[in-house]
Amino acid sequence: MTAPPAGIVLYGPPASGKTTITTALHRHDPRFRLLPKLKAGTGRTEGYEPVTAEELNELRRAGRLLVETRRYGNVYAIDGHQIEEITAAGHVPVVHMGNIADLRALVGQRADGGFACCCGCRARSPNAGRRTAVTSTPPPACGHGRRRTPT
Repeated sequence: MTAPPAGIVLYGPPASGKTTITTALHRHDPRFRLLPKLKAGTGRTEGYEPVTAEELNELRRAGRLLVETRRYGNVYAIDGHQIEEITAAGHVPVVHMGNIADLRALVGQRADGGFACCCGCRARSPNAGRRTAVTSTPPPACGHGRRRTPT
């Protein structure tokens, strides 16, 4: 395989295939690794790294949070230090995103355009989510799977 991108962002609504694609990438090349989002709150923990609100505050104060989202009464975040650790180990972080604003914020953090973005949208038919557009910039907002900004 040629040199992979610095990271991959998979964008799509729940059940659009992000985990399936991540699993397939890892099977194809073990360098691809899911970057678990930090999660302060309750509910499902699979695919997340549970942290306390205070731990999240410490990371925020240290300037380590690249993206932070509040949803379902929880806080989800991406720690830039985790990305650095994964890439330093020779792996490629795969990040799952569910809204365009966070996707743009994360990709905008990288001046080198090092993240490849994939967008899966199932709005038109059950098979529409199988299409994958790979770009070096965030996909245009199609309006599907978008989430309102939390209040």
